[in-house]
Amino acid sequence: MPRLCEFYPGICLTTEEKTRKNLSQGKKDLSQGKKDLSQGKKDLSQGKKDLSQGKKDLSQGKKELYLSHSRSLRGLCHFRICTADHALSYLT
Repeated sequence: MPRLCEFYPGICLTTEEKTRKNLSQGKKDLSQGKKDLSQGKKDLSQGKKDLSQGKKDLSQGKKELYLSHSRSLRGLCHFRICTADHALSYLT
């Protein structure tokens, strides 16, 4: 049975042409992979910064909550200094 490229020589690729085409595609894929990795590293770095800021905000919020409630709860504490957990336990 004759091969199709015997009738249409322009549609058949030689082994060398196939290899060149695969290599070219591989280079494109590698380049895109490097770009994706770089973007991933940037996203991770930003995520770490956001997490750090979130922790700071949470800590500050806890301090502000304690200070706002400590004034109204002073009479409930046996000592002048109450922990935030102790003061908050009276609220629940």
